[in-house]
Amino acid sequence: YLGTEIDIVFTQKLLAFATLKIGYSHMFASDSMEILKGVPEPADNQFWGWAMLVVKPNFLKWSPKAIE
Repeated sequence: YLGTEIDIVFTQKLLAFATLKIGYSHMFASDSMEILKGVPEPADNQFWGWAMLVVKPNFLKWSPKAIE
């Protein structure tokens, strides 16, 4: 057991092909994390914020046209 992590994420669709995700993460490290990482006296609580832009373009999407 290395610890517990809590994540909060906000998602906002910007365009038909783009989404913005913004988050906050908080890690509660256990004693075994110190042993595994080999860091003397690590912080018990670690936290960080992040942002991610997800783009899913559809210019590669292709469908055959029906033959009339």
